[in-house]
Amino acid sequence: MTAPQETLNRSGRSDRTPVSIVVCTRDRADDLMRCLAAIRALDCPPSLQVDVVVVDNGSRDRTAEVVASAAEGSPIPMRRVYLAEPGLARARNAGIQASLGDYILFTDDDCLVATDWLASAIRVMQTEPSIGLAGGQVRLHNSRDLPETIKPSPDLERPNGSADLHGLLLGCNMVIRRSVLDEIGLFDPRFGAGSRFKSSEDTDMVYRVYRAGFGVIYNPQFVVSHNHGRRSLPEIRRLHRGYRIGRGAFYAKHLLHGRLDVLSILLRQLVPHRRSAYPLPSWPRYLRAVVGQFVRAPWLLAGAILYWRIGEEAAHG
Repeated sequence: MTAPQETLNRSGRSDRTPVSIVVCTRDRADDLMRCLAAIRALDCPPSLQVDVVVVDNGSRDRTAEVVASAAEGSPIPMRRVYLAEPGLARARNAGIQASLGDYILFTDDDCLVATDWLASAIRVMQTEPSIGLAGGQVRLHNSRDLPETIKPSPDLERPNGSADLHGLLLGCNMVIRRSVLDEIGLFDPRFGAGSRFKSSEDTDMVYRVYRAGFGVIYNPQFVVSHNHGRRSLPEIRRLHRGYRIGRGAFYAKHLLHGRLDVLSILLRQLVPHRRSAYPLPSWPRYLRAVVGQFVRAPWLLAGAILYWRIGEEAAHG
C-alpha cells in the first residue's frame, strides 16, 4: 500500500474510481475457478477502474494455473499474489497491500458474486460517505448444503450500539474504504482461518471500524451465494467450535484494552433478539437455541484463555 504506487496508477484517470476485489484462497482450485468466472462476468460501470487480487495462501494444487487461465482475456485485470504464511487475516492484508482501489471488496473463493454485485456495493458506499464498511447479503448456493455461514436477510440493518454488531455482516461479502484502513490499520493477523485463533478477523475489523466512529451497515442490495459444501452436523460442530474460539479471543483482546462495550456483543451472542435471529414463531425453538449457546460457551472461554496465555505479542489494531 505504498504511496508511489497509488500515485502512479491513479494519475491520468481521476474521472474513474479505483476499486479492488480481493479473493483469498488455499487449495481450492475448483471453487476458485467458479468464483473467478463469476467475477469475470461482473457488470462494471464505466465510472469504475477495477482490478482483482487473488491471494494464494500457500496452495499446493492448481491455484496458480487457475488464476493465470482466468486472467487471460479477462475484461477485469487479475493478478496472483503468493503468501506462504497461513492465515486469512494475513492473506487479506497482503491483498490490501497489493491493491490500488479507494474501495476494497472482499469475497471468498467458495462464493459466487451476482452480476450487479460490484456496482451495487459501490453504490451503497457512494450514497452515504459516512459509511466506512458495508456488508451484503449471503445466500445459500446449494440447497443440499446446511443453511450455515449465510445471511439472506432482505432488511437493511444499521447498528444502534455495539451489541447490534453481532451477526451484522459476514466477511465473505463486504466492502471497506481504503481511507478507513489507513486510519485504523489492517486486519489483526492473529485472527482468521488458518491462524492461532481460527476465526473472527471480520468481527474484529467491524468492531474497530465502528468504534473509530465510521458508519457500518448491512445492505442486502449486493449479493453473493455461498457454496460452502457442508452437509453433516460434525462439520458444522467443528466450524462453530472454531468460530467460538476466535470470538472468545476477540472478547479477551478488547477487554484487556478496557473496551467494555464488547460485553454487550457477548450478551447479544448468548441471548440474541428473538425476532431478528429466529423469525419463526416458535418459542421452544428459540429457547433451545439460547440453551445451546450457553452449552457451547466453554469454547468462548477457551478462546479467551488462549488469548490471555499468548498475551499481546504481535498486537495489531
